[in-house]
Amino acid sequence: MLYLTWRVDQALINLIAETIKKGLISNKYREKIDEIKQSLLDEYLTAKAFLITDYNIFMAIAGDIGYNATGKATNNNELNIIAVELSCFIQRLIITICFISSDNFLHKGMSNNVGLS
Repeated sequence: MLYLTWRVDQALINLIAETIKKGLISNKYREKIDEIKQSLLDEYLTAKAFLITDYNIFMAIAGDIGYNATGKATNNNELNIIAVELSCFIQRLIITICFISSDNFLHKGMSNNVGLS
């Protein structure tokens, strides 16, 4: 949603800039438009930094992948365990994203449109 707002604001800024280039707005408004442009950019960057400060990261190190350096089987493969943990991590992310999305959807008062209550 923030990105969409940024795109609309950017389109408005571009329209104003084109109008200025065509000479339809006097010089006394150029400074004010630049201030508004900078203000919008500052607001966008602040909101973006706030929203993207906390996220989950999956890390894993496989010490034994079933073979040693010479290619001989070791009968131990940590990749299977990592695969299961990665799958659980991805499922938790999907559930979190769905929950956040549906929560935002419900808060906007649009729940009646999809049969949610």
